[in-house]
Amino acid sequence: MPACFRYIVRDVDAAIEFYTTQLGFKLEMHPAPPFAEISRGDMHLYLTQPGSTGGGSPMPSGEQQGPGRLESYPSHS
Repeated sequence: MPACFRYIVRDVDAAIEFYTTQLGFKLEMHPAPPFAEISRGDMHLYLTQPGSTGGGSPMPSGEQQGPGRLESYPSHS
């Protein structure tokens, strides 16, 4: 069962470059500039930029999300 996490980063392209070349992740998809999915084994990271749809929208409490925030999601089997 894969583990899925959303990780907010300042620059999705730079994060893709780092995770794929330095840490051995595989690029699964990059359909738009503020979003990408990468994986390594059974772990999937959804990289998003602050302010993008779903990837930096304010929390219900009004707290603004920012880079470095990591959230877990139910796995997609």
